[in-house]
Amino acid sequence: MELNNILSLFDGSSGLQQALQRSNISYDNYFVSEIDKYAKKVTQYNFPKTIQLGNIIDLKNENLPKIDLICFGSPCTDFSTAGKMKGMSTTTGIEIISLEQYLELKNNRFEFEG
Repeated sequence: MELNNILSLFDGSSGLQQALQRSNISYDNYFVSEIDKYAKKVTQYNFPKTIQLGNIIDLKNENLPKIDLICFGSPCTDFSTAGKMKGMSTTTGIEIISLEQYLELKNNRFEFEG
């Protein structure tokens, strides 16, 4: 598989680049949309050729080359020290520790944080 251009949205500290590197998958350009200044610093330290594009709201398709692979993860602020740090829990404070527990609570119409 030949990858020329990769676009990672909500990139964090470039977990995908780490996975590609460990898998010996090469690419030409790695474009990133990330706004957290600390995550961006980690990325640039580990992968200095990363092309930072800024906020996803400001991205314009016509300003990008043909992208071969798009990757994204939803923001993880409920699990991160940069956010609420409530993890996965109900609005009543019950912490979710398994899929089975989550499904049971969901069936019982509990509401969830995050």
